[in-house]
Amino acid sequence: MRLPRHNVEGCSAVSDEVLEAIKKHEAAEAKKAELTLNARKKAEYVSIPEGSDLLQQKERKGMPPSRLAGYVPPSYNRLRTTLLAQEKEHVNRLLQPIKDTWRKKGVSLVSDGWSDRQHRPLINITVASFGGSMFIKAIDASGNTKDAEYVANLFVQTINDLGEANVVQIVTDNASNYKATGLTIEAKYPQVFWTPCVMHNLNLALKRICGDQFDIDGQEVPELAQLSLDEPESCRGSHFKRLRRVKSS
Repeated sequence: MRLPRHNVEGCSAVSDEVLEAIKKHEAAEAKKAELTLNARKKAEYVSIPEGSDLLQQKERKGMPPSRLAGYVPPSYNRLRTTLLAQEKEHVNRLLQPIKDTWRKKGVSLVSDGWSDRQHRPLINITVASFGGSMFIKAIDASGNTKDAEYVANLFVQTINDLGEANVVQIVTDNASNYKATGLTIEAKYPQVFWTPCVMHNLNLALKRICGDQFDIDGQEVPELAQLSLDEPESCRGSHFKRLRRVKSS
């Protein structure tokens, strides 16, 4: 082939078909080398989920350049194995003083349901105690019916993990499945009480009061629909506004 920078002229005896075949072969070899190099680089990178704040470049006053001289970031495999295990042990050591109070003061299991950005139904369980609050776990309930039996089994597993002697009560919202769950837990563990969430009950009460009509013993009382914690005319607004007023008073 012709190499002008090295004073090498192309051979006139080589046909155009041969030249085209040589070019395709070289292009294929270059593509193969690029894929191999990218695969090696990818093994050293950390994948970041879409929508993460880390993907958004933020300029901060007085911050040094992002590339630190001499700093080699950890590889993906090291982050998800060794460093992750070390960080988990570190967090457990920090939480140990809270766990030490459980035997003396007992704990309350607090649970609620929510959905993440992928719209997966999650059930989170936290512990509230004299020493402080602690997140225990979040369960992905996708493909499961969150009925009383399913939720009760989650509480039974958690109570057994924490030690039934340490659990004083479970706190949930006032939904029918959680009511039935509470009865199941109280029957299985006589020393454990079920307590409905006060704020959830107030939430439902204010929603009922601020409805179009309020029912007492089967009798509709439209006047009660005009009740408000601040302005009578605005009772039909969002009950969250009333809830904020109650919490701040």
